[in-house]
Amino acid sequence: MKKKFLPVFVVLLLFAPAADAHHALEFIVLESYSTAPGGNGIFHLSCDYFVHRYRDNDAYNYEITPGISYGITSRLMFDVHTHVSKFGGVNSAPFIEAVAGNVQARITEKGDLPFDIGASLAYEYPTPTSKDLIQGTDPVTFTLIISRDFGAHSNVVANFSYAREISLGSAQEFTYGLAIKTPLSPDPHGAAGGIEFIGDFSKNPYLIILPGVYLPVVEGFVFKTGIGFSVNDRADKLSVHFALVYRF
Repeated sequence: MKKKFLPVFVVLLLFAPAADAHHALEFIVLESYSTAPGGNGIFHLSCDYFVHRYRDNDAYNYEITPGISYGITSRLMFDVHTHVSKFGGVNSAPFIEAVAGNVQARITEKGDLPFDIGASLAYEYPTPTSKDLIQGTDPVTFTLIISRDFGAHSNVVANFSYAREISLGSAQEFTYGLAIKTPLSPDPHGAAGGIEFIGDFSKNPYLIILPGVYLPVVEGFVFKTGIGFSVNDRADKLSVHFALVYRF
């Protein structure tokens, strides 16, 4: 909070990962710079509903993602989570789609530079059921995280992500995103509101706009919810997100 206003070049720089980064802690989708303190844990549970096309009863899926993050050191965190999914048009009960692991590090110490810098490396392993029903893949994703605090407990963050699918060899994707959140009341530790922008660098790029709110429930618990909208046909038309985070 050395300056009350974010430099314009920060805003121009920010970016984000694809909309399936379900272990996001501070935001709904995007990765944040913060990590669990060494020896402390974070339990997170998210429920997401996606509408791929309107007026098509089978063009949807929902996903439940429980996970745990654990601080290995004060600047290094490990996360493991799984996706339980149900797809419209797929003749199957809800199934475990994938198991994923993620290591995240804070590269710079907070406040040492004008921007706080972190990075994460994630791997997702599809289950045999996922491979059979929806051709599940096994991406490895590297994400660079750039963050800046400003004002009273407000934050802006950007992610640059590169994902490559191991089994498909050359299948790869570059994605970006930008998110900002700020308190909604005089209490800086109370309810907060934010918005996330998620897209990619392809020749026919997609863009998702995801406004959300973050509500402290009881000590240690935070509830997050938001609705995402796609500005074109490259991404899901609508997505609804609910998440609960508990720090222990």
